[in-house]
Amino acid sequence: MIKVIKLDHVQICIPVGAEDRARAFYTDILGFKEIPKPQSLLPNGGLWYKVGDIELHIGVEPFQKEHSKRHPAFEVANLAEVRRYFEKQGVKTRDETPIPNVERFSCFDPFGNRIEFLERKPGRVEEGKRDVQNQFGRSAEAYVTSDIHAKGRDLAKLVEIAAVTPQDVVLDVGTGGGHVANALAPLAAKVIAMDLTPEMLEAAQRFISANGYQNVDYVQGDAEQMPFGPETFDVVACRIAAHHFPNVQKFINEVFRVLRPSGRFLLVDNVAAEDDEIDQFYNEIEKLRDYSHVRAWKKSEWVRMLEENGLVIEECYRFAKTFAFEEWCSRMNLPEEDKRELAAFIVRAPAPVRQKLKVTAEGDRVTSFEGEAVLIKAVKLS
Repeated sequence: MIKVIKLDHVQICIPVGAEDRARAFYTDILGFKEIPKPQSLLPNGGLWYKVGDIELHIGVEPFQKEHSKRHPAFEVANLAEVRRYFEKQGVKTRDETPIPNVERFSCFDPFGNRIEFLERKPGRVEEGKRDVQNQFGRSAEAYVTSDIHAKGRDLAKLVEIAAVTPQDVVLDVGTGGGHVANALAPLAAKVIAMDLTPEMLEAAQRFISANGYQNVDYVQGDAEQMPFGPETFDVVACRIAAHHFPNVQKFINEVFRVLRPSGRFLLVDNVAAEDDEIDQFYNEIEKLRDYSHVRAWKKSEWVRMLEENGLVIEECYRFAKTFAFEEWCSRMNLPEEDKRELAAFIVRAPAPVRQKLKVTAEGDRVTSFEGEAVLIKAVKLS
């Protein structure tokens, strides 16, 4: 079985001796970052570039007038702006055949290589968010009473390191059953409990109001497009929710935007193992159990994403989480047949995966397994 980690590089070709013309296009116009080629490959000519998470290798070969359909395609976040920029630079562009929920165009480098640029539109993402609303709308009360959500050790630690003061305004993103908002309400001036799902907000309000807290407001909102102005909050928290967000990068950008200078961000979420095989398996079983699951990120990925977006990590904690299989499935109203298939899938996992997840089972019946969560405290310095 081939276990692909990621696409490493794409190669296109230019005529022999045309490196300077290639740099004028790929470096000066496209703005790609050239990286050194290995010493052993320098005699072959050509150029290498780093583009996002992959590399673009430009090799040299005898010029051919006929070009195949082979081409690289780059996803961007500002397609219309990119196209206008190219046209100002005198680079001709052309429309491509429409694809559902994708806008795209192509241009050509000086050697006839086709380069495609695309931007994914909201359709698929919005479907994913509707999945979240549908799934959690049916399960709202179960999350209020869930022991993992209501009593996890991570919640107590979050409250401790958040260091909330009586003057602080707090935002709880993806409030779910309202446990973070409920825990921080007696410490803060005001708490905003935000969730995408109306039923979740209603359940959270019943729970928090029953505890006597009147300084909590309830707002329906999207973590990737928060309905608040810049520098509104002293503390932003998000607990056991981010693995449902289609675009975590946008979420982090929004956290940075709404935090005041020196504001604290408290993140708790389930995380995948650093080992790629275990990472893929854990995310697969989460997706099989809950179709609104997007991705549990690795600890290292969270650290990188937060630091790359202007947040400085001050504290980090790991928590082991034991999932009782029946309760874990029932919380998502998983049908019995699907539950049996999921249990069989877990039991058949490779031994290293079962060992890492500490799977306990009797025959094809899974009793429990162990995951992990991370709690990160990060600060906005500017």
